[in-house]
Amino acid sequence: MIVTIFGANGNLSVRITRLLLQKPNLSVRGYARNISKIPEDIRNHQQYEAIQSKVTDEEKIRGAVRSADVIVCQYQGFDGMNPPLLSPARVTLTNNAPSVVLDGQKRLIDICEEEKVGRFFSSAFVGDIRGMKVGQHERMILTLQIFQYLETKKLRSVHLMCGAFIETWLEYSGVIDLDTNTVSCWGTGDEIWDLTSYDDSIAYTAEAIPDKSADGANGVMLTKDPLDNSRYPHIKPQTVEEFMKTHDLTRPENLQAPNSKSARVEALGK
Repeated sequence: MIVTIFGANGNLSVRITRLLLQKPNLSVRGYARNISKIPEDIRNHQQYEAIQSKVTDEEKIRGAVRSADVIVCQYQGFDGMNPPLLSPARVTLTNNAPSVVLDGQKRLIDICEEEKVGRFFSSAFVGDIRGMKVGQHERMILTLQIFQYLETKKLRSVHLMCGAFIETWLEYSGVIDLDTNTVSCWGTGDEIWDLTSYDDSIAYTAEAIPDKSADGANGVMLTKDPLDNSRYPHIKPQTVEEFMKTHDLTRPENLQAPNSKSARVEALGK
């Protein structure tokens, strides 16, 4: 099986790649604007091929897609505002999220359909937002537009529906404050939150990629039924309590703001 990952130098892409390279009879192509940002051990792996080019280079994209069984898109970025839980003030983001996540992914989807790719994994790692409409949640605008675009295609698409990432949710939403050793919550404190760690989300993804029967929306959250966790019973997702007991939360990879360093990490100069 050949798997091509677009946005190959990203946090989630690197984690997915490491797991996929442990599987026999599977080779990985990694497509990135700067392949030097892909860890050297991955670039040098005998089952790996690194491809460097832009998200607009249709010729290079087509070459990376051609003959691949599965395409994994990991173009990341946000279009919208700071979470309202933190601040009501709108901000103008300096990234190029719409042109990459939306336009770039649409271009990739079109080429995948033309090249008759077996399955396409979208860049979304979100909860079940299929009933949501564009505009109801500003962080989901691009994701919903991609979902809608895929519905117009014959391409078999897979969406991994997980809880909010533990690593980003805890601090970015003001839940945990290591400086004061306090935890905050909304409501009574008994409400159930559906959170999933990076590693658990990626573990499910790495199993679903070679699983030819994995199709459509694959829910691997903790609280909503029906779920697909039982498809891969060897994966035991951690609760927030287990995560906090087994991870050093002072390390930036274990507690971080999405797409940027947290104020705490920046203050430490890391």
